[in-house]
Amino acid sequence: GIVYVLLLTFLFFLYFYLTCFKHFCKALVLLKYLENKDDFPTDFFKGKRVIELGAGTGVIGIALAFMGAEVILTDRKPLLELMNKNIEENCVTKSCKAIEYNWGDNCSSLSPPFDVLIASDIVASAYKADFSNLIKSLDQLTNQDTLILLAYEKRSPSDLDFFKMLETNYQLTQVTKDKLDPIYSSLDIEIYRIKKELFSP
Repeated sequence: GIVYVLLLTFLFFLYFYLTCFKHFCKALVLLKYLENKDDFPTDFFKGKRVIELGAGTGVIGIALAFMGAEVILTDRKPLLELMNKNIEENCVTKSCKAIEYNWGDNCSSLSPPFDVLIASDIVASAYKADFSNLIKSLDQLTNQDTLILLAYEKRSPSDLDFFKMLETNYQLTQVTKDKLDPIYSSLDIEIYRIKKELFSP
């Protein structure tokens, strides 16, 4: 009956909010930060090699391709088709490609290190078992000159375990609220600029 249909509709939109929309919110906050001309002057990304971990739809990496970057989007196999479709529909096939990559895997074929590494919504309790593999990927894909940009939503205290692990060899700087877009921002979403310490391997 109508109640059943309404219930299914509610559950669909709830699922959409908890997955796609909430991920997109974090990506949008990061995207708007990339428009900050104090931190990213015009042509900052032009010619830079960029990799995005857990790219999902690929929205951030595709935007950076429009800014002149050479971009590799990475995620698990089920998302490859979606990423490739978005690359084609946005006409950035020459400067952006999608590759299956699981955290911790050997990444020599990707020719690291990269100039910029992007990560949005990859720190969550659901991925806690993979935190060490994520750190391993960061170690392999970056050097001391790489700028890591991380968008993070505060959810669970267990998320702090990742940041404690990261602080061993990386310097984290939270982007202050005045540098974020006044509309496209949230108290629950934080942006970090991260650099590998000089003494790290």
